[in-house]
Amino acid sequence: MVMKNLVVCVDGSPAGELAFHRALLMVRESGGRLDVVHVLSHNPSFPGEPPVRDSKAEEARRQEAQKMLDHLSKIAEEAKLYVHTRLLEGHVATELVKYAEESNADLLVVGHRGLSNMARFLLGSVSNAVVAQAKCSVLVVK
Repeated sequence: MVMKNLVVCVDGSPAGELAFHRALLMVRESGGRLDVVHVLSHNPSFPGEPPVRDSKAEEARRQEAQKMLDHLSKIAEEAKLYVHTRLLEGHVATELVKYAEESNADLLVVGHRGLSNMARFLLGSVSNAVVAQAKCSVLVVK
């Protein structure tokens, strides 16, 4: 089965960058479309902690995220590939799965993040949540 409509989630981590490059290669081979998505999370660091709402900090995070998406778009352009970038806000796994459904993605590509055992226990893993919730196929890149 050829995957023509891909969505990749990037977060600025090495695993996210690997996921982006893997998705880029797949789109080159399939001639399909690639949406590069970053989700700004307003989630607290620990369960039960209220979300921090600081408009200056949020704007700085938004600008950094957009800079990252622009950089990845330029990499794709240099490879003679077009990507669509999208900056979303909310719970990462939920927003990513929703976006994949809305864009009729054949494949959702995410990086595997090496959370510590304690962090994984407390917070869970975005890649695990995406695999559990997505209606399309999911590739977790290590």
